[in-house]
Amino acid sequence: ESLPVNDKTIFEGASLSKPLFAYFVMKYVDKGVIDLDLPLYKYLPYEDISYDERYKKITTRMVLSHTTGFPNWRTDYGDSLFLSFDPGSKYQYSGEGFQYLAKVLAYLLNTNDQGLEQAYQKELALPFGMFTTKFIQNEDNLSNKAKPYKNGHRVEERYENDTFGAAFS
Repeated sequence: ESLPVNDKTIFEGASLSKPLFAYFVMKYVDKGVIDLDLPLYKYLPYEDISYDERYKKITTRMVLSHTTGFPNWRTDYGDSLFLSFDPGSKYQYSGEGFQYLAKVLAYLLNTNDQGLEQAYQKELALPFGMFTTKFIQNEDNLSNKAKPYKNGHRVEERYENDTFGAAFS
């Protein structure tokens, strides 16, 4: 059964969330909350990669320019986070870096993922009139979200709604 698209249908932005998150982060750079070039571990050490000291070079600028050395997603290679190269030395598209930066920003704002969503709404979404643009979806968004189909059949989705998906919402 196909469902028609209408003026309330909401489509996932997927990786288009990255430039929105980058703009959101830059608002806090402007406010002096986070520095583009201070290593992120100085704000918040990252246990998932602490076994590799090279991660201590990773900065906000590296995350935003995809030069952290992180893979796009660790789950593409198993469960462990790793560095493919020295941070800052090459380009490699990475959602993992954006998720680490989101954790750091939440820490600096003394909040959690829900609080980060609220800050995003206040700082960016509402002032720009992006009322259905969310990193953590609400019931209205979820009920109006386009449903995935493949070969004419509905595909069940795996969807987490408790994580601020800086890299994938």
